[in-house]
Amino acid sequence: MTKEDLRKIFIDSNSSDELFDAFADSIKMKIDDFEHYKPLIANPALSTDEIKMFVEKLSRELKDKTYEIYLWTGEIFFDRNLHYDAFNYFTKSFELDTTNHIPLLSIANLYNYDLEIPLNKTILEYITSNVATVHKKSKVYFYLSDIYKKIGDYLNSTKYNALAYRASELEED
Repeated sequence: MTKEDLRKIFIDSNSSDELFDAFADSIKMKIDDFEHYKPLIANPALSTDEIKMFVEKLSRELKDKTYEIYLWTGEIFFDRNLHYDAFNYFTKSFELDTTNHIPLLSIANLYNYDLEIPLNKTILEYITSNVATVHKKSKVYFYLSDIYKKIGDYLNSTKYNALAYRASELEED
């Protein structure tokens, strides 16, 4: 079976067994291009537990791509409205590169403006306690300012807006 055949299975199959076999074959063939595996992780036939199983195995096989694997998995869970799972994978990706602002912005996108849920508080706490390590702080601060503005907390909105402008003056594009 060729790499293209395996990728086609990842895209088209709705059988967990067939997907598992194609994954095993891909690993045996030492296919180390993460793009090859993205359709597998995004396959709607897979359960949440199956996705997690594939992702953890893949992250062990493609150690240098783990940040990207976790970030992609977070996006897949976000698209499925599985926000707690998305949060977990976004935080895993952030922990692998604490200078990158993208996972924090992805976490911020999980904020639910319609419902006051415990995850909202966790999101704000996680972002505010980790923003100090990122290189593009202004992007995160602007996002935090916007969240606080939307929820009517104008004091924090103003605070993070000021921090964003100060940080943007110090950052290189």
